[in-house]
Amino acid sequence: MTLILFPLIQGRVPRETAQGPPPVDLPPAAVQFGDDTFYLACCGGNVDLEVPLPTPLRQWIPVCFALDLQRRAIRLLVAGAVKEYPLATLAELALVVRGGGLLVMGQDQDSYGGGYIESQSFSGILVDFLLFDRLLPDKDLIAFGECRAMSTAASPIVSFSNVERDFRSENVEVERMRKQDVCDPQRKDILIFPELRPFEEAKRLCNISGGELEVPESEEQDWSLFNKCVPYAKFCNTGSMTNFWLGVKGNVTTQTWYHYITGKVLNYTDSSLKRFTIEEPTTCVAFVGDNKTNANQHANWDSVDCQEERCPLCYLNEVVFLKARGLCSESLFDRDYFLTTDNGAVTFTGVYYSMITRYFPSQDNDTGESDYGHWVLSRLDKPSVRATLQMDSPTHYPLGRQEWIVDNDVCGVDTMVIMMTVCKEHQFSCDDGYCVRIQQRCDMEVDCPDGSDEMGCEFLTLDLSYNSDNPPPRLDATKPVEIKLHIDIFAIRKIDVTNFRFTCEVEVTMEWFDSRLRFRHLNYASELNSLTGLERQPWRPRLEFLGDRNTASDVQERRVTLSVRRYTTPLRDNDEEVLESEIFEGGENGLLMVQKLTVTTPCQFNLEMFPFDQQVCHLRLSLTGVTNQYVTFLADEKGIDFRGRKRLLEYQLVREAMVPHDQGNYSGVEVQLYLRNLSNFYITSTYVPTFIIVVIGYLVYFFPLANFNERVLVGLTGLLVEATFFSQTLSSSPPWVRKCWGPSSTAVPSVMHVPPIPLDQGRADRVDESRHRIRQKKKF
Repeated sequence: MTLILFPLIQGRVPRETAQGPPPVDLPPAAVQFGDDTFYLACCGGNVDLEVPLPTPLRQWIPVCFALDLQRRAIRLLVAGAVKEYPLATLAELALVVRGGGLLVMGQDQDSYGGGYIESQSFSGILVDFLLFDRLLPDKDLIAFGECRAMSTAASPIVSFSNVERDFRSENVEVERMRKQDVCDPQRKDILIFPELRPFEEAKRLCNISGGELEVPESEEQDWSLFNKCVPYAKFCNTGSMTNFWLGVKGNVTTQTWYHYITGKVLNYTDSSLKRFTIEEPTTCVAFVGDNKTNANQHANWDSVDCQEERCPLCYLNEVVFLKARGLCSESLFDRDYFLTTDNGAVTFTGVYYSMITRYFPSQDNDTGESDYGHWVLSRLDKPSVRATLQMDSPTHYPLGRQEWIVDNDVCGVDTMVIMMTVCKEHQFSCDDGYCVRIQQRCDMEVDCPDGSDEMGCEFLTLDLSYNSDNPPPRLDATKPVEIKLHIDIFAIRKIDVTNFRFTCEVEVTMEWFDSRLRFRHLNYASELNSLTGLERQPWRPRLEFLGDRNTASDVQERRVTLSVRRYTTPLRDNDEEVLESEIFEGGENGLLMVQKLTVTTPCQFNLEMFPFDQQVCHLRLSLTGVTNQYVTFLADEKGIDFRGRKRLLEYQLVREAMVPHDQGNYSGVEVQLYLRNLSNFYITSTYVPTFIIVVIGYLVYFFPLANFNERVLVGLTGLLVEATFFSQTLSSSPPWVRKCWGPSSTAVPSVMHVPPIPLDQGRADRVDESRHRIRQKKKF
């Protein structure tokens, strides 16, 4: 037995029966295909076969198989080749197809000759049906699938040669189809929108419908396009010769015509177009698709102003499905649609039960308000279930984001926002229907023409049940939640030996995972995934900074940021949401908090060897509010980095380290800074200048006594300079140094400068007396 079907499937097998095998109470023979599976049952239930068979929607699919009961095998035509599958049955069972039954197509029989359920009907087009009572060779199966003549001389026992006479049908339309419409491998769909609009709007409409403006590539394609346009010419009457837009534009500079998307110069243009000089504003091209024009003008191209209005000719190079996003999971409306035309009107046909149809305004509307009609989304089998979209212009289509008024759907709402989009996986639907890459969503650059890709960019929305005071739940009750910690020290601003403290610039980076959270449209650059400005914040760790002997530190917060670090791919898209969103699990993508701080913390300096000492200062970080039973610190690979200058004025940072250091029941770490005193600082700033001044003071002894004033001036100057050096040095020295050096700061300069001051008293008196006499003589 050989069965040949040649259908174009416009809708799948209904959801109630598309999965799994048919009911167990099978008729003698049954064939079912749907969900890309071919299922055969026959011979009283002794044969059950299920094999893959791709059945894409809106494409011509030849379904041919030959059943060989003697060899217990079936040969099935799949993708242009015949494959044989054995029938898994017991060898002792006789396989017979009993006669006297019913031949039912497109309907599941729940009982013999009855039990038909409307929702389980096949929706599609069957172009031909041939049933032979003998086996056909493989070459005949392949020939039929390729629309070639078969070699067999046998006639089928059942066929579509006289459908009206041989078959009883319900809800079936019968019409003749041309062979080339079925067998043309270069299938080219042209979708014509019967409303006038400017070129830019026509381009946009084709784009959001999944196509592009048509550009014929030969004279043959011109005439084929003309024949398709003629029925629509009455809707697209512009009062001029041309009616329809083509996807062609002109370059005024190069005087060439090019494809409006690719920019490539066309190899073919209509001869009538070559007569025109390309000049502004007539740089667009329209097509003559009206058979009421002169015959020599049919299928001509003409250059026109891009602001004029024509009807779009949209070329679809593949089967295009529109997805209705925003429906609840239990909604009675279909989720997938394709565009069809009927009597000049464009209709959205669902793959199962739904349809979106345009209704024009009533002729007796005398309210004075603009009424452009409305679109109705309805169920074919449940007319009371419907949704209505009021049109705001004559060219308004239910594409992109629209708000519908809903009646009798199960979602429990009166209005519903539905996004009708052709965007595919890994794409984002703009509100106006355009598609951009999903990675361009919320990347701080506007990519949608309407800017909607940068709207609603909240990376995190917390549920009302989320408690930000509680830490993330432990995935393992025996292990605490880990917070990965890294500390960067950018500078040690001051080492205050006098007050036993130091000040540093610190950046603390913490990363943890919270399985209660879900994030949206994350970028790989964590800086773009900021949560800092959210009104409600997720849980974040609170830190306490301590110095030596757990003394409190002074902390000045410079900057705090909270963001998300992406590690994984997003979860599967949920079409219940109006907009495509890449959703990420919080348990797999980390929260990243960065704190930039200025910390002044105590340090117990050991100054017994000052200024040839070495010090170790400690900075301790401890979690507060949650014990280490639930949350603990875990240093990353490096733990700590010092990014500043290690050689300071008085000390040099030799080494830095970070070690675990819990504070009681609270997790913590300790930062250790190893410092070496730069004794050269004190030598060059104190000892050397002091020695120089001592030498200068000593040299005063050798000044002549006649230069008494100069000796006193140099001595006092040296005393003042030395006192200044000592006071500066002591101000930055530890207390015990001040106690030891304090007396020296006055004694040494005094001793150093006292010897030059006393003079030979007798000689001085004689000098003064002689000077006095000289003055007296001069007076008299």
